[in-house]
Amino acid sequence: MVGRRVLIGVLAVAVVLVGLATMAWSTAGEPVWWTRADITEHGTEIRVRYTGSECDQQRSVDVDESSAEVVLTVTTRALTSGCSDVGVARTAVARLEAPLGERALFDGTCLDGADRDFCRTKVTLTGAEGRAVRKPLHAPANYDPDTVGFVACAKTLVEGRVVRVVDGAPGRMLTTLHVDTWVRPASGPSTITVDTPDIAAEGAYDRWPAAMPIRLFVDVDPDALPSWHFEDPGWRAILDAAPKAEGSECFYGP
Repeated sequence: MVGRRVLIGVLAVAVVLVGLATMAWSTAGEPVWWTRADITEHGTEIRVRYTGSECDQQRSVDVDESSAEVVLTVTTRALTSGCSDVGVARTAVARLEAPLGERALFDGTCLDGADRDFCRTKVTLTGAEGRAVRKPLHAPANYDPDTVGFVACAKTLVEGRVVRVVDGAPGRMLTTLHVDTWVRPASGPSTITVDTPDIAAEGAYDRWPAAMPIRLFVDVDPDALPSWHFEDPGWRAILDAAPKAEGSECFYGP
């Protein structure tokens, strides 16, 4: 009788554990669309942005490379217990075997059922770093953002030095800068504080140290990561494009 009670107890615990495991994980992995990508200085690391769940516990990026194109597919695994349906801005990092260069960049989840041209991502700035943005749904057939379009999508675009970086709202940081050169807008105060997503939130970057020289792009989209890897050729292209961007609107809106 004692042995039977022990067996029943063990079975009960096993059932509970299986139930908890089933409740905890919603799926082995769900592919999600990503909306934007930041390309690092050497072109071998791409940080993609997507809207996930507050319960996302695991994320990965599958990389499929060829000589002509790169396909990135983001997969997430979400914890189902006690989570809302509120979307949360997330990022994931993909590492390439070779620099992206002139190869086409695609979202693998988008390719599963959508038009191939729509799923192709355009790099809006050439040089040391580029920001890649998928063609907007209602964009014209000749959509091809260039440096002018990139500058037009800057809320703040400056060159200067970091004074300090402190915590902002959850997932965000406040950066105080001494500004040497204003690009967009064309002028402003000598010291500013900008509110951006925290570049260290996902562990891919460190916050900028005090006194670091910086060329900083803050997007009109408040959820977009800032860009700061601008070598001299790319920065000169930005300065040349700035006057033309004065009368231009951002192609994906504020």
